[in-house]
Amino acid sequence: MPDEIPRAIAELMLQGVPLEGMDGDNSFIQVDFIKAVFKELEALTGGAKVTTMGILGTQSTGKSTFLNAMHNFNFAVAAARCTKGINFMLIPINEDFKKKQAIAADYLLTLDTEGLKAPLSHLS
Repeated sequence: MPDEIPRAIAELMLQGVPLEGMDGDNSFIQVDFIKAVFKELEALTGGAKVTTMGILGTQSTGKSTFLNAMHNFNFAVAAARCTKGINFMLIPINEDFKKKQAIAADYLLTLDTEGLKAPLSHLS
């Protein structure tokens, strides 16, 4: 895999673009690629501290909508099943917020997951 691709993805993540960490069409996680992207993120941020928040729940219960409302994200939302797989989004934590909330991290990595009990029709 060319070294430029993980770096380009890391740069996009730093601009707020989500990364599909688990392919929702075939439930595949390309572990080496994800590791390469996170290695590039570490280099680009100078080893900044990252805290992680995942959201898990049944299908169509508003997980992505919740993340969008809480953090001004742009995860796709719809009345029917929308999220496929697992999507990562990285956002910087505001310095004032860090002080007020006593947070020791520089970034928040969110994991938006496909709903539990989602139909498996996309796997056939």
